[in-house]
Amino acid sequence: MLGWALLFLVIAIVAGALGLSGVAGAATQIAWILFVVGLILAVVFFVTGRRPPCNGSRTAPTRSGGHPAECQCADPPPACRV
Repeated sequence: MLGWALLFLVIAIVAGALGLSGVAGAATQIAWILFVVGLILAVVFFVTGRRPPCNGSRTAPTRSGGHPAECQCADPPPACRV
């Protein structure tokens, strides 16, 4: 998302240099909106963290008795229950 914001920022700078103020203004607004949305999503994902899916395990429990990372959720799938 931030990549798109940078792209529209570059478009705005080029359009401004060429004297296309309408295009430059629109591209600047799009870049700003994408930047803010990307920043908000980054903060949300940083705060919540990445959690493994709880809808089923792709791997079986290991031979040492440990469980794969997919099983570390509130209601583990049947393959992960002890």
